[in-house]
Amino acid sequence: MDRKEFIENTILNFEDEIFSELKEFFINEGYISFSFYTLNSVSKELFAEKLLDYFEKVEIQTSKSFDKLIEKYMANLDSIVCGKIAKEHKPTNKNPEHILPRARKYYNKAISIKKDNSLQSLIDYSRIMMCLYAKIIKTGDKEITEINYASECLNIKDITEAMKKEQNSLIKSSKFNLKDSYEDDFCTFVLVTIMYYYIKNKE
Repeated sequence: MDRKEFIENTILNFEDEIFSELKEFFINEGYISFSFYTLNSVSKELFAEKLLDYFEKVEIQTSKSFDKLIEKYMANLDSIVCGKIAKEHKPTNKNPEHILPRARKYYNKAISIKKDNSLQSLIDYSRIMMCLYAKIIKTGDKEITEINYASECLNIKDITEAMKKEQNSLIKSSKFNLKDSYEDDFCTFVLVTIMYYYIKNKE
């Protein structure tokens, strides 16, 4: 999947209301800016063109293809979720009961489709990871056993604000480098926002 195909299958297919929400969020968060256009005058096609240029610049600066940026995005989501999912309890002599927490079941499914290079797999992966992360946020960053898979549980502001507060466990610094908008961590925030609004658009 290349950047043009990705944008054609997401942004350009959004309903007008969802596109307006996406556009406003992008501009308010500083993901994209316009010098000579008002918010209302920015069409889907103009926005798509601007986004295409953005991804091209990220590819050039990071020396990563769009597929590699998607891989980094998926790895970033995994890194903030994986440590908070309750483990599977397999039968033992002392405890014959097999317990597979619902959250772990969904997480395993996400990991199983991670390498499938298709938009649908990316959508499914994103939705599972965002729903798991939403539950983690709600429980105060504690280990979770359950997941609410309804898209109503998702809030992009809550998700991105929590991601900004994530820290590296060893050196206690910000996990994501957001100082340069053309680095892959910043691109992850752009991608998670697009996927969020894609999921909302499909409601």
